[in-house]
Amino acid sequence: METGNNEIRMQLALWFSLHGDLRFLSHHDTMRLWQRAFTRAQLPIRYSSGFNPHMRLSLPLPRSVGMACRRELLLAEWQGTALTAGQHMALQKELPAGLAVREASLVPAHRAYQPQWAVYRLQLGPQVDGDALQACIEAFLQKKECTIVRPAHGRHPKRKIPARTCLAELRREGDSLIYKLLIQPKGTVRLDEIAELLEIQKPGDILGIERLETEYHTGN
Repeated sequence: METGNNEIRMQLALWFSLHGDLRFLSHHDTMRLWQRAFTRAQLPIRYSSGFNPHMRLSLPLPRSVGMACRRELLLAEWQGTALTAGQHMALQKELPAGLAVREASLVPAHRAYQPQWAVYRLQLGPQVDGDALQACIEAFLQKKECTIVRPAHGRHPKRKIPARTCLAELRREGDSLIYKLLIQPKGTVRLDEIAELLEIQKPGDILGIERLETEYHTGN
């Protein structure tokens, strides 16, 4: 994107990890944390216009409360065409323990990041029967179709979610469950629905969840 004075608009594509107690931050609090860090590091982030200007930041795939993440994406509109090592270091110094920048670069502001797939890891409790869980996984993967019906709620009508299509991968690794989830505008399978499908619903069956990676379609 170019402005009237031929300035090339850029955005900061920042990949980060988030663990520990910070995983309990809400989406709103996470955005405020980044805003404070950018301000203290004196990075040239663009602001919106109007009576209540705010930093132009976005998280293409919001994180659920309680979820840790290994490689999340934050986008921030940038003033200028360069990102220096000093700016990178200044930002990292302003971040609390549990939040770390993994990679950062400038990309054209018009580039959109549309999430396609995400890979998750569930930490299973010691009480989970591994053989029973493996049997549930194999039974699910052998199905050609598996539809989850969500009942109507308030203004939301009844919905049918194609669970077998949404779950591209499903496997057990030691005391963890790894799954790859299709992300689509019409909705995808929720954690509680996966737990029901695999019969891991009792208290203590799932100790934690982490998003390992996300695949994005970027267009140009």
